[in-house]
Amino acid sequence: MSYKLVLLPSVKTLRRTTLNLLADFLDAGGTIISTGDLPECIDGELNADIDLFNKRIVKVTNTPDILQREISKHIPSHIRINPLSGSSDNIWVHERILDDGNLFYLTNTDQANEADMEIMIRGEGELERWDLEKGAVEAIPQSAKGGFLSTRYRFAPGGSLVVFHDGAKPQRNVMPKTEKIVARISVDHFKVTRESPNALTLDFCRYRKGDNPWSDVFPVLGVQDILSAEKYSGPVSLWFEFASEMTPPQCSVVIEEAKDYIVTVNNKEVKYNNLPYYRDKSFLPIDITHLVKPGKNIIRLSRHFEAADKNTIDNNDLGKFYGTELEQIYVIGDFAVQGEKIGQDDFECKRERFNPSFLLTKETGVTSGNLLTDGYCFFNGTLTLSSEVVIPDMSRDRKYYLDMEALDTVIAEIKINDCPAGTLGWKPYRVEITDFVRLGKNKIEIILTNSLRNLLGSLHYVPKKDSPGGQWSLKASPSLGDGARWYTNRHNNKYWSDDYFFRSFGVGKVSVLSVQ
Repeated sequence: MSYKLVLLPSVKTLRRTTLNLLADFLDAGGTIISTGDLPECIDGELNADIDLFNKRIVKVTNTPDILQREISKHIPSHIRINPLSGSSDNIWVHERILDDGNLFYLTNTDQANEADMEIMIRGEGELERWDLEKGAVEAIPQSAKGGFLSTRYRFAPGGSLVVFHDGAKPQRNVMPKTEKIVARISVDHFKVTRESPNALTLDFCRYRKGDNPWSDVFPVLGVQDILSAEKYSGPVSLWFEFASEMTPPQCSVVIEEAKDYIVTVNNKEVKYNNLPYYRDKSFLPIDITHLVKPGKNIIRLSRHFEAADKNTIDNNDLGKFYGTELEQIYVIGDFAVQGEKIGQDDFECKRERFNPSFLLTKETGVTSGNLLTDGYCFFNGTLTLSSEVVIPDMSRDRKYYLDMEALDTVIAEIKINDCPAGTLGWKPYRVEITDFVRLGKNKIEIILTNSLRNLLGSLHYVPKKDSPGGQWSLKASPSLGDGARWYTNRHNNKYWSDDYFFRSFGVGKVSVLSVQ
């Protein structure tokens, strides 16, 4: 692999080894373009050699138009992007010159809007689309146009395209195929089948030191900050509560390093008894099915607390450096979690805001698509949405697709009549099911697997996309944004809210499309 041009960003110092490589590149006929401040030092020290190097660099203003014009002087572009709808500014291109042709990777960086583009690639020959998901190669619609091969492509939001230009193949025109939706059959309700236990995260508690009175309710993170600031050493107890309208068929409490605690549930002591861990080898479940009752349930944890000593690093006892870590706990089992949605925002992604009050209820076993409001707001794992759809007539000249308006999960596997039909993880949320459907009744399964986000958090972080810098660290440590005593003034905090913010989980409108 060889290069003709190197782009150098603003840089204060270069390593001598890097400078030598760049000098050799210039000696071999390469070009270096600087888009910012030129280097002043070598290995962090002033050196006259850097001035000699800088005189050989082409310096330009770092704007898209000027940069593109300067690059084109040295490397003529093989591709042009002409917008038919949307903006070509959001279409980014990466080109690789290979021995047998040129490979282009194009992506729409706009996560919200489609973009319809004419793609023109210099030269003759044939254009192929490489489908990285299916491993398929196909000739795409194309025609010769003024020394270029022209094709048209509609990018989904965040969508991408891989095109290979094979100049050795004979040139040909490939006409675009036109497809028309002739029927749309809605799939409105689904049966829910879990492969993983449902969950309720408990991250608020009271605490007490020794036999002192119980405190007000604080976030567990706040209790950790309070005791650490006091440099407390001694016994500590945590009081968690949750409400249930019934006794679940199965229920466990999951505690990180459960063996280090004395645990009681409704005043009955329970102990870890070698059940398989949940999500992490340190997340140990204790069966509490026989102790959960309708109404209020109380879980108390007691242990010795030792504040962190950041001045002591003992490789044989890192616990002194890190101190005791108090963590949220989890109730898992066979139940639904009833909560009240009170809003929505778009920080990071679509988030749904819930009141900080939840109730364990019996599962209905069905959903209309929004799994947060149907009892699975803290759920992590895999569950299946299943339904039936009737196709009243079929034709050999038609194709059939399962189409989703939205897909709020990490990945979805599609099964039609018990046969794997495809996997969805990005837009467009559509998979061809022609080979799997039949006349009459058809079974549809959408197998959703989500992330740990709604189980572990961050669950209480408020800002939206236009927040000032530093928001990522503020998510993990509220004290950075709302002050050292953030836990005492939570109703007026800027970055913390006692409300819960969940990443959307479920599917949008689902349909079977008949296309001709």
